[in-house]
Amino acid sequence: MKRWMLIVTLGSVCLASIWIITAFYRSQMMEKTLNSVTAGETYAFEQAFQRLLIGQQDDQASFRIAEFERGKMPKQPIQLGLHKKEAFIHIDVTTNQSLEAAESFLSQVELIGDVKYSTSVREVSRGNYQLTMTFSEIKDEFGFRFGNIPTITLRRMAPLALTIQPGKAEGAVLMLPESRESRSLYITEGLGTILLRFSEPMIRKEEAGRSVNGYPAVWLDDRTMSLDVRRVNRAALDLTQFHSQSGNYLPEEYRYVALYKKQPLSWLSYPDSEVVGFSPYDSFYDRLILSPDRESYLGVIDRGRSKSRRGDRQVALVLEQRGRDPLLIEPMLEGSGLSHATIDWLDAGRFLYVEEKLGTVYHLATGEKTPLFDETSTGSIALEMAVDDVDGYLYIVLVRPAGDKNLYRVEKRTYRLHDLVLEKTESLGEALLHPREKLPAFPIRVRKDGIYYTIPGPTENKTVFVSRKGKSWTAEGEVVWANDHSQAVLKRKSDEEAGTYTWWQIGGRQRELHVTRAEVMPFGPYLVTNDGLRYQIWDDRRKRWEPLDLAEGDIRLSAAEGNAVYSRQR
Repeated sequence: MKRWMLIVTLGSVCLASIWIITAFYRSQMMEKTLNSVTAGETYAFEQAFQRLLIGQQDDQASFRIAEFERGKMPKQPIQLGLHKKEAFIHIDVTTNQSLEAAESFLSQVELIGDVKYSTSVREVSRGNYQLTMTFSEIKDEFGFRFGNIPTITLRRMAPLALTIQPGKAEGAVLMLPESRESRSLYITEGLGTILLRFSEPMIRKEEAGRSVNGYPAVWLDDRTMSLDVRRVNRAALDLTQFHSQSGNYLPEEYRYVALYKKQPLSWLSYPDSEVVGFSPYDSFYDRLILSPDRESYLGVIDRGRSKSRRGDRQVALVLEQRGRDPLLIEPMLEGSGLSHATIDWLDAGRFLYVEEKLGTVYHLATGEKTPLFDETSTGSIALEMAVDDVDGYLYIVLVRPAGDKNLYRVEKRTYRLHDLVLEKTESLGEALLHPREKLPAFPIRVRKDGIYYTIPGPTENKTVFVSRKGKSWTAEGEVVWANDHSQAVLKRKSDEEAGTYTWWQIGGRQRELHVTRAEVMPFGPYLVTNDGLRYQIWDDRRKRWEPLDLAEGDIRLSAAEGNAVYSRQR
C-alpha cells in the first residue's frame, strides 16, 4: 500500500513538473514570438524613417524648433526649449505599405511625462507619408522617443536673448522689429564685423568658418560670435538656428533678419553748418526733428511703403537726449509719415506723434505715453498737426466720414497747448477719399503773423490765412511754405505731375513761381527746390533761385517745417 502511494505521489510530481516545464516553454516561445514581431516592426520603422521636425504653435501660427535628417539624429538624449502653448512633431517616412500601415508606426512613439496628444497622417506623395503628433496641456516638460532615436525632452523656457554690437569702436548697429517672424538690422557702411552676444552659453558649431547662412563667422567664446558682414547687404540671416547648451534658442522674430547698410552721416544746421547730431544712430535717420532747446531730437527712419494705403510710409521713431542712450519710441508708425506733418515737439519736454487713428504725447521727464485722441472706432483719419506757441494752441486736421460713400468732412481741432484740453472743432468742408488711395493734403502752417490752413474746394483746394487780429484772406491752392511776413507759396493743380506753384503776398494777387522740373519744399524757414542735380534756395530780395550753399560732400535735405538741418555723408 505504501509502495503504491509512493508511486502515485512520484507520478503526480512528474506530471506537475512536465506541465510546468511545458508551460514555461510555451511562455518563452510566445515571448520570443512577440519580441520578434516588435523587433520587426521597429526595424521597419527605422528603415522607413527619413526626417523628424519638432515644432511649437500658439493660436496664431506654428514655428520650427529643430529638424533632424536621417543619419544626422542625435546620439544622446537632448533637451529643447518650448516657448509656445503647444508642441508637435512631424515624422516623414517612406514605405511601400498602405497609409494605415504607415499610421501604425505612431504606436511605437513612447511618451515620457503627463501630456495630451492627437495624431494624424497624410500621404505627401506616392509612398511618402508625414506622421504628426500634436501635444497639448503641457506642464513643465515631456519627452518622446522611438526606434533607435534617444529621448528628446521639450521643456518650457523663456526665449534666449541677443545683443548685437559693432565689432569696432567706429560704427553702429540698430535692430528693429519688422513682423512676427522678422527683424531689420541696420549697420553703418564700412563696418567689417558685428558681435552677436547670446544670454546663455551656446553650442558652438562651425562649418569651415561659414556659420551664418554661408557668411564667415567665428565663435570668440561660448556666448559671443563674430560675424563678417563685409559682403552682406540686403541679405536675410536666420539666427534661430543656434541653440544654447540648455537647448534654448531665440524667439521667432529672429528667423528672418534683413540686413541693411547705411552710409555714415553727420547732421548739420543751416546756415552755420554746425553739427547738431550726437548719436551713433545718426546714420540711420532720414529726418531729424530738433527740440526747442536743441538738447534732444527725434530721429525718423523711413521703413518703406505702407501696406495699407498707397503713398503712405512706415517710419520708426527714436528719441535722442544728450548724455543718454537712444530710446526707441515706436518701431513702426503706420501713417502718412514723412509726407505729412505728423511728428513735432509741443515744448522741450513733450512731443506728439500722430498716426491715422491715434495721437500720442510722450513726456520726457517720466517716459510716459498719454493718448491725445483715439479714432479707431469713428472712422476718422488724422492728416496734419501744427503747434502755435504764440497763442498757445495745438491744431489737428482730420477727415471724418460724412455718411455718403467715400465722402468725408474735413475738421480742424483746437487744443490748449499747456494741458491739451480740446477747446473746439471746426468744419473746413467736405472731400472725397477713396479707399487705399493716397491721403489728401490739407496742410496747416503756423507763423508769427497768423495761420495758414488748406480747405477743400469744388475743383481744387484753397488756402485760408487768418491773421493774429482775426482778419482772413483766401487763395487757390494748398499751402507749401510760408514766412512770418505774410508771404506764402501755394501748390495748384496742373497737367504736370509736379503741379505749378504761385507766390502769394497776403492782400495781393497770386503770381507764378517759376520752378524747373523740381518740387518745392520747406527747409526750416527757407524755401528750396531740388532739380535732381543741385539744391537751390529762394532769394526773395533778388526774386530768383540761388544755389544753396552747404557744407562739402554728399548732401541730403528732407522737407522740414522746424529747423533747417541736413545730412552729409562722412
